[in-house]
Amino acid sequence: MSDHPKAQWERLKKPIIYFLMVAVCASCFYLIFKPKANNTIIEESGFNATIPHAKDGQLQCDKQKAYEQQLLEQKKEEKRNVVTTLSDYWNDQALWILRKGFCV
Repeated sequence: MSDHPKAQWERLKKPIIYFLMVAVCASCFYLIFKPKANNTIIEESGFNATIPHAKDGQLQCDKQKAYEQQLLEQKKEEKRNVVTTLSDYWNDQALWILRKGFCV
């Protein structure tokens, strides 16, 4: 049972190479996934952590109602803008009249 050193090397070469490959792979995984230096736990972790969650009062169940509500809000905003513009017009005209000293 005395093997030649060359035959013994050929028999052990495959397990040694596999062991080295596993060691290199394990060290690469460790370097990639090693724990961070600071041990802070992030509260919101996941794929969509930056997307805000809808509040119960803001989420509409029906798309048609949500669309109608948005149109209603746009009309209210337009009315506020018109009233503000008209108010600015009358204020500007009143100031002009007061500066010139005219009476209406």
